[in-house]
Amino acid sequence: MQSIGRYQILSELGRGAMGVVYRALDPAINRPVAIKTIKLTEITDAAERERLRERLFREAQSAGILSHPNIVTVYDVGEEGEVTYIAMEFVNGSSLEKVLLLPEPLEPQTVVSILQQTAAGLDFAHKKGIVHRDVKPANVMLDEDGAAKIADFGVAKISQSQQMTQTGMVLGTPNYMSPEQVQGKPVDGRADQFSLAVAAYEMLTGEKPFAAETLTTVLYKIVSEDPLPPQHLNPTLAWAVAMVLNRALSKDPTKRYPTCTEFVTALDAALKTKKGWKPLPRGSSQNLPTEVVGTPIGESTTQRRARVTAPPRRRHWIWSILAAGLAVLGVGGLLYVGVQRWRPATKGPEVLPSGPVASGPSALPPVTGPAKPKPFPAVGHPGPTAATGTGGPTTAVPPRLPPNAPQPLQVVTNPPGAKVVLDNDQTKTCQSPCSFQVPPGRHVLASNQAGYREALRIVEVSRQPREEFVDMVRMMGTVMVMADALGAQILIDGKPIPETTPARLNLPAGKHVVSVVKDGHRADQDIEVKDGSLLKYTLQLSP
Repeated sequence: MQSIGRYQILSELGRGAMGVVYRALDPAINRPVAIKTIKLTEITDAAERERLRERLFREAQSAGILSHPNIVTVYDVGEEGEVTYIAMEFVNGSSLEKVLLLPEPLEPQTVVSILQQTAAGLDFAHKKGIVHRDVKPANVMLDEDGAAKIADFGVAKISQSQQMTQTGMVLGTPNYMSPEQVQGKPVDGRADQFSLAVAAYEMLTGEKPFAAETLTTVLYKIVSEDPLPPQHLNPTLAWAVAMVLNRALSKDPTKRYPTCTEFVTALDAALKTKKGWKPLPRGSSQNLPTEVVGTPIGESTTQRRARVTAPPRRRHWIWSILAAGLAVLGVGGLLYVGVQRWRPATKGPEVLPSGPVASGPSALPPVTGPAKPKPFPAVGHPGPTAATGTGGPTTAVPPRLPPNAPQPLQVVTNPPGAKVVLDNDQTKTCQSPCSFQVPPGRHVLASNQAGYREALRIVEVSRQPREEFVDMVRMMGTVMVMADALGAQILIDGKPIPETTPARLNLPAGKHVVSVVKDGHRADQDIEVKDGSLLKYTLQLSP
């Protein structure tokens, strides 16, 4: 195939479930493009063939109305013979999926930048009423300049239009799908946030949060199980990262962040609470030394036991040697006890242990054995315990924390840098993102930042860490700007705005310069806006 439509095929870029992607040239304007094709005639089912055709055109319809620097631009859609195709922006780079396969991990600032750009593109699409529904590393393109662009709105849904998928049909890549997609429920932008959080988890730890050998198990984990806290796979991450990811990965969409950008902002703040953090390449978490940590957030007892009792394969020979040694010691101990019990009594005085002793010929002095090992202090990794009977299994009993033990209270504000006061005590302050150690119960947080209104939050702290996200609200005032000429251009602090006179503007509190310009005449006015104020100015342009 040398051409499709007016586009000249240069090379093949890749193949996927939907079809083949080519690198091509638009000779009309000498522009490189990517051509995505589907050969529908290879599908024998007529209904399925028509469904895929509609899906391809829907991709163009969805992406065609999205003009954003972090979304791949769609130029054209058409059919030629047996081939249906979409011409789109050619991204001179690689997908995030291929980058994550490299042995060297991404730089920390690169991880945050990719997430920030992807979140910005998704939020833009969500404001347009479009949900991607297949956010994954393979659909995030990275160009040579470091820009991240979201590709393949092939399973996107335009919320204003009629639903075009088959009833009960599951779309999307299983490992990154949201619980509501798995269950066939209606979705909105928070489903994309869940998928973005899965990708973020993988970028930070090198592991997918919901992974299994079978599709059924993967889907079950997405709907029913919480992932392992990321700091257990990557010890360089702070515990606050788990709290942010847990919220974005909530099974209930209403408990996630309002937008993808707010999620990434909170994640960035949580990452900064621990210096020197770094992401891990895929599969490298198994090679790290085990870190003794507290009880994993959201980890069940079954998951914890499975993690403790299932070491990596490469260490099986060590455990086998230890088990054999313990078995030999156990058999030797039993033989020693048997010999001591049935050995004939020797002549001479017998020294009996102090304290009350049972009478009768069967009374024997107790056998003194090794001291019982003390359990490890950490809750997350139970240490060795005493046997529950001769030769019986061991049971790890984690120590219980006192009911009033202080818990971490992580505070993240948007924007960061606010002064946070705990319980109106000026000796208990910090600058967000930050954390307090507080006893369980009700607490009051007051966040203050220049140019923003004071934010008060009442939080209930239970016997587990708690995260509180505070979205600061700017101090604003209303300004009526009029001039003696209609339609004059308005500038605020020297920058033009879309509104023209007369206009009603909401401006941040503080000092500003309002200017109006028309027909070569200009008038300036110094104003001071206070929070909640209503100001009215009429500027004279006439000479």
